[in-house]
Amino acid sequence: MDYEIRPLDLKHATLLPVGTEGEFKIKDKNILLTMPEGGDRKTRSYEVVSMNPAPAPPSESVDSAQRSSDDRASSGDRSSSNEP
Repeated sequence: MDYEIRPLDLKHATLLPVGTEGEFKIKDKNILLTMPEGGDRKTRSYEVVSMNPAPAPPSESVDSAQRSSDDRASSGDRSSSNEP
């Protein structure tokens, strides 16, 4: 899930570091977020604005996987036919 969050304390909002991992707990409509690395390790509360399903990772289609297995089989046949 992708969460869009907004700090509950707008007066003392802090910027979250990009590309670092954080620890969170979800309680009702709030997320308690702690940044253990590269931060002050302080737990802050955020309001969940929206939740969206994470995009599915790109996967190979069945046709391309089948073609690659067919190519392997046909290359194996050629190597055995070259032998006397």
